[in-house]
Amino acid sequence: MLKLCKGCGVLLQDSFKDEPGYTVSLSMDYCFNCFSLLHYGKDNSKREIINNVTISKKSVIFLVVNILEFNYLLQFDYKSVIKGHKTILLINKIDLLPPKTNLDKLSQNILNKLSDENIIDVILLSSLNKSDLDNLASYIISSNYKEISLVGFENSGKTTIFKFLTSDKYSLSINKSGLTKNNVSGYFDDVQVTDTVGLTKVNSVYQYFNYETYKTLIPLHQINPKIYRLKKDETLFVEKLFIITNFHETELSLVFFTNNYIIFHKTNKDKITNNINNELVKGLLIDSTFVDSKFYKTVPDIKYEIMLADVGLLHIQSPFSFTISHNKGLNVQLYEALFK
Repeated sequence: MLKLCKGCGVLLQDSFKDEPGYTVSLSMDYCFNCFSLLHYGKDNSKREIINNVTISKKSVIFLVVNILEFNYLLQFDYKSVIKGHKTILLINKIDLLPPKTNLDKLSQNILNKLSDENIIDVILLSSLNKSDLDNLASYIISSNYKEISLVGFENSGKTTIFKFLTSDKYSLSINKSGLTKNNVSGYFDDVQVTDTVGLTKVNSVYQYFNYETYKTLIPLHQINPKIYRLKKDETLFVEKLFIITNFHETELSLVFFTNNYIIFHKTNKDKITNNINNELVKGLLIDSTFVDSKFYKTVPDIKYEIMLADVGLLHIQSPFSFTISHNKGLNVQLYEALFK
């Protein structure tokens, strides 16, 4: 009899140790990788690239997006995923934002950045807040939906929401990208709920580092923004992942929304002399032979944010001209700020 892993949904098998779904015994509820994650916090899986998911034609889509990774959605062809489906946008992990964040303004800015007739509503929530989840459950019931699908990028919080709605006790909701391998379904009252496979975040930190390093870089708790000011020709190291140098005569003010334990180090660019192998940067997590350097120069009076892949956001007030160096291909992009 075919049996699926209750953690990630993959088909269990006991024949091929290096293949997905391997378990030492088919009597177990979890594959070897989910068992290792659950009990030892270790990841042994191979990452798969997922650009689309299987969704029932009758299903209403709840598109789940981590607020700090909203710009990934703008880069992704999400319209082809939700085409033909009534869609509610769930902006998750708002618990990471500073408490004074204007959520009404944030919601309006999100709507302004998206233009799709299929998106009928935007809901801000934290999947760790029971009150928010209760409100979501009431919303689903009052809307008379009979079938919904939780769709979104890997590690966006879909499975946490799924477990609450369906009272599922087995699916894993660990801070790890690409955990769900197959669609998993359950019921909330008479509503069928499906947790879909996470869409791949292109060029995320998870593609460059092992799980042990990755989980130390991703924000998990409410962020205390860190402010740094760089004078002309000063350089800031961000957790040995990013190198920022100010070339503008005006002092550069940087506000970081990242893991509270990220380490920063400020120095002068002359001490680096453009040599990535200098003593100061020998401990970089970035690969010194594959480095991208982006130069930004903008007009005054606009607040921008730079998406630092899935590590977090950098807010910066124009005018400015600076460079940011990082792993070649790592998803670092400039946008107008979503919140202030």
